[in-house]
Amino acid sequence: MQETEICRDTRLLINKIDVLSAKELSELCKAAKQTIVDNASFSLGFHYLDTPEEEVLKRYFLGALLVPEREQFICKIDGVVAGYLELLKPSSNHLTKSFSAEIINHFVAPWARGKGIAQSMLQFAEQLIARSNVCVIKLSVRDNLKEAIKLYEKCGYKKWGSCDKYEKISQQYIIGHFYYKELADV
Repeated sequence: MQETEICRDTRLLINKIDVLSAKELSELCKAAKQTIVDNASFSLGFHYLDTPEEEVLKRYFLGALLVPEREQFICKIDGVVAGYLELLKPSSNHLTKSFSAEIINHFVAPWARGKGIAQSMLQFAEQLIARSNVCVIKLSVRDNLKEAIKLYEKCGYKKWGSCDKYEKISQQYIIGHFYYKELADV
């Protein structure tokens, strides 16, 4: 079943997705590539220093749809994919972690920023995941993604730690921060 939220701005539509049309997949890959190019510190979980080819991105997004523990959300502006959020729930054999989920990817294409999409997607995903008895969402973010950090803190995510050697790019270590949010108030 596809869950949908129409935001205050009626040009925005957020969907929890189970399938992607060819058009949506193409637009999602384009948005991801634009985000990676615009912000060299964003990687969509890829361990590449260069922007992945479109076929690699397509395989990633289509493969993610096959994993039962992953939930994906897209946001469209005027019918064009502008943002993506991906949650990872623990597998069924991780009973001690069954209360939590993790945001593993969250981005908005450069052309669509400043419209509240990232926050709207975050809130929509939190509301839906809370229905499945998840009461904590975790995430990690690179130190140089200052706008993302501001957003997560504004939305009630609490920093619980940092790692000086979170990632390594061009022989330089990147600091990463770890956050969580209790969903009791969602």
